[in-house]
Amino acid sequence: MKKITKKWYLIILAIFIWLILTTKSFAGDQDLNELNFTVDLQSNGDMKITEIWDVDIYDTNTLFKNFKYDSNKFENVSVTDVSTGVEFSKINELMYHVTKDCFYALKNSDGLFEIAWGVSATSTETRNFEISYTVKDIIKKYNDCSELYWQFVGYNFSIPADTVSGT
Repeated sequence: MKKITKKWYLIILAIFIWLILTTKSFAGDQDLNELNFTVDLQSNGDMKITEIWDVDIYDTNTLFKNFKYDSNKFENVSVTDVSTGVEFSKINELMYHVTKDCFYALKNSDGLFEIAWGVSATSTETRNFEISYTVKDIIKKYNDCSELYWQFVGYNFSIPADTVSGT
């Protein structure tokens, strides 16, 4: 009787392990191959930023980036899929799943300024995106110098990046 009970425990354990290992996850993921910043500081204290994201996308439909700055400081936001040449349309609505080829640039429910764009990747894809925006009056001017404090990678950025560069 003990041998039969042990066999059943082993069979049940094997089935349990098999189920865990073969369960497909439907969660999306992203990995940045390269993140490149081009920054143009203006004499009026504004900063124009262009980010190029070379990103591997796995089964997800939305990419986003948050900033810990006043949303009123941002203007001229645009998102382009460099891979296809499609310039995304701006929408004025927060969405958890942003519509393909659309983006928003708004204050989110956490009070952070957020740029989010719809990518609709149903499999593994490598894509290139250009995100451009101007940050108004970010450079502080003093009599003897000027100061810029900015987190280029951003607040709570969780996408791993192989290479980050900037000019």
